[in-house]
Order: sequence, then C-alpha cells, then structure tokens
Amino acid sequence: MLGFYEAKLGITVAEGRTYGTRLDEIIQTTAAQTGQKVVVLIDGYDAPMLDSNAKPELQEQIRSIMRDFFSPLKANEGLLRFVFLTGITKFSQLSIFSELNNIKNYSLDDEFGAICGFTQEEILSTFHEGIHEMAKANDLTTEQTVAKMKEQYDGYRFTPHCPNIYNPYSVLNALHDKKFSNYWFATGTPTFLLELLIKNDIEMPQLEGIVATEDQFDSPTDNIGNPIPVLYQSGYLTIKDYDEGIYTLGYPNEEVRMGLNRSMLNYIAPQYGLKTTAFAAQFRAAMRKDDIDTAMKVLQSFLAAFPYDIHHNREDYFQAILFTIFITLGFTIHAEVKTARGRIDLLISTKTTIFVMELKIDQSAEKALEQIDAKDYILPYKYDGRRIFKVGVNFSTEKRTVDEWKYEEA
Repeated sequence: MLGFYEAKLGITVAEGRTYGTRLDEIIQTTAAQTGQKVVVLIDGYDAPMLDSNAKPELQEQIRSIMRDFFSPLKANEGLLRFVFLTGITKFSQLSIFSELNNIKNYSLDDEFGAICGFTQEEILSTFHEGIHEMAKANDLTTEQTVAKMKEQYDGYRFTPHCPNIYNPYSVLNALHDKKFSNYWFATGTPTFLLELLIKNDIEMPQLEGIVATEDQFDSPTDNIGNPIPVLYQSGYLTIKDYDEGIYTLGYPNEEVRMGLNRSMLNYIAPQYGLKTTAFAAQFRAAMRKDDIDTAMKVLQSFLAAFPYDIHHNREDYFQAILFTIFITLGFTIHAEVKTARGRIDLLISTKTTIFVMELKIDQSAEKALEQIDAKDYILPYKYDGRRIFKVGVNFSTEKRTVDEWKYEEA
C-alpha cells in the first residue's frame, strides 16, 4: 500500500528504508505537492497482532515494525489535519503507539456511539423501500419485517448511553438478498476467541449477562488472557446495562448468539456440521413434535462420538453443550433461569411447548425430576397456555453422554 502512494507521488524508494521512514516521506511529499494538510485513515490497525496472538516472538517483531510505522504520525503533527484509526481490539500506547501520545480513544464516548452502524431511525428512513421489498418476498408485513431485522441484526451498544445500533454489513446483505441469514459470521470464524473461552473455562451460557468493571472492560489486549474485553471489543458481546462503572454484557442479537454458538460447536466437534448432519434434522424434528424419547436417543448418539479429550466431567459442561446445540438449531433457550426457589438448568420453548429441564451428572434422571417438583420450577409457566414438560436428564462421566432421561407432562 505504501508503494501505491509512492508511485502516485513520484517517490523513489531507497533500498533498506523502513515502513516508518516511507510513511514519513509520503506525508511530507503529499503536503508539499498539494499545499494542504494530510488526512490519514487506517482501518484494521490491529490485524497483524491478532493474527500472531498465539506466537509471542512473532508478535513482538510485528509490534516493533508497527511502532516504527506509526511514529511519523507524531513527528509530522503540524502537517496532519486528521488521523483516524480503527480496529477490533485496544492495544496500549506502550506496545505500538510509544511515540503517539496525542491519540484520543473515542471507543467509549457517547458522542460517537452510533458512528459504526445504523440506528432504528436510519433504518426506517433510509431503507423503507428495501424493507417493503423484503416484507413482500417473505410474505410478512412491514412491521413484522422490521421486528425480525431488529431481533437479528440490532442490539449493539458501544458506549454506556448510546442507542442500540444495527450491524450495517448484515443489514445491507439481508436487504439485497431479501432473507434473514447470518451474514457477519460468514466472513470468518473467530478461532482465537474460541480458544480463549476454552482456555479460561468459560462456557457459552455464561456469556449472557456477564459483568465487567470499567478498568477490566477497557483494558488493553496486548497479551490477551481474559476473553471478556476482546469479546466486547470485537462485537460478540455488547453493553446490555451500565451502572456507575459496572457493565453488564450479553449477545447483541440472534445473528451473533447463534453464530458464536455454532462456531463453538463446530470447533469442538468439527466432524459435525449441524447444517448437514442427520442429527440436526432428527433432533429438531423430534423436539418440535414433543417426542422427547427420540430426541434424547439422537442426542445420546451424537454426544457419544465427541472426542474424549474435550470432555469435562462437570454438569455445567454438559449444560453448555446442550445450550449450544439448542441455539444452533434455532430454539429459544435460557440457562440458569431464576425462580422464587432456585434456578432452572435449561428452559427451552417452542411455539407450542415449554420444556423445563434439570440436569444431573452420575446420579439419576429421577432425582432431576424430583428437584423440578421440589422447587416447583413449572409454577411461573403454569398458565402460559402451552404444553409443559418436566425433563430430567442424567449424564454419565464414564460413557461421556446421556445416560438416562425421564419426563412428565405437567
């Protein structure tokens, strides 16, 4: 890219010049030839560091190059009208911007909170024709289409008090294709994030409603150890609530919720592509027919083939696997649902049925059912109007899969 500008400006590059000295000459030559101050826009400044996160020695080499590269932005301050850097994560000034002490981080500034996406008002005013066409293509009303787009692509909050904003990449693709697909995750799988979650023993259900303090939330990611700041900074989690320096985070929308869980399941069991396997069709169909026996048999077989070395002999591990499976198959599911007398392990709902599921490990399905009754977990849903099933599931650490299950209709 430097070569492109050097050719455009007629700069001859001497052998052995660093990236920093080349950028320095580009800035000075541009200002001299135009008689105007220079604007520098750099997108994805942190990509080389993220790509080398697992290789500390290589990352340190890259940081050294980047420090040299950015140094002219300070040295030529009088020639610059505007400098704008964007990236996924925050790297501290010491690691890259050692000389760039005049840079201002606007990531958490409410004034610029909606700069990177579409607000609800912008969606309705700018894309009304596209929304109308999308509604017609999907046999929906305009109101239903807007509601579906909001559920799928809205929900990002990058500062404590900014409005929710839509993912522009997904919105534009959805309107073009006239369908509600998961476009953002088609751009790549966040492997380094999945590895961080596994390394830190963080299960997928824990990400909904996780809490971060202000200093942790905006911490540099030079040596990425805690996945929570980088999950927020990269858009997989967003601000759900803010109270005096305490942030509550969660998935911004269904596209991210389903996409991240699907990526995790494919990462830990790559031999299973949920879109194409018989398991997906059989399990989904059985659950939608309230055929719990068939669903559990299919699940039992599916889990039994997971690689042994990814298993953790804990109840929350199996809970996380089930949670992830239900999300990737499009079910509405919540984990650790609080009631007046305890917490429901998993609450799954369809248009016609509610499943209250209690999980045990190396115990019995009967004991799981007894807990549902003892804690009266179904009481909040008794008059919902849908069928209600109490489901007890026991996992065996020896078999590494579902051992037994029992259920009753309430």
